[in-house]
Amino acid sequence: MNSRKRLEDISDSNWRDFVASEQSVLLLTAADCPHCRKWAEELTEFLEEDSAWDHVRFGKIIIDGDGVEDFKNSNEWLEMIDGVPFTVFYRSGEPQTSFHGSGVKRMVRRLTRMAGEALE
Repeated sequence: MNSRKRLEDISDSNWRDFVASEQSVLLLTAADCPHCRKWAEELTEFLEEDSAWDHVRFGKIIIDGDGVEDFKNSNEWLEMIDGVPFTVFYRSGEPQTSFHGSGVKRMVRRLTRMAGEALE
């Protein structure tokens, strides 16, 4: 399996490298959130079978966990989200789009739209 085809654990030690990738998708989760766990499981299952998004990195960060202070301090926009799960799409370090909740279909639509924008 391609090392980028798994859901990477993101923390202060690797978040800057992760979001600086050409294209990445980051799940913001909370430790005690059952919806977050379900979304991470759904995405993991999708990634095991998918080959269309091999060039995209996928990661999960537990925003109420240890070792994420730099991420939280560097991303003031976190204060504006209403809850988790929250999924953010990055291109070369810049957030491009996001959505609250979960869903592979929603994620793929946004990835497809971003791919089209990159071609323009």
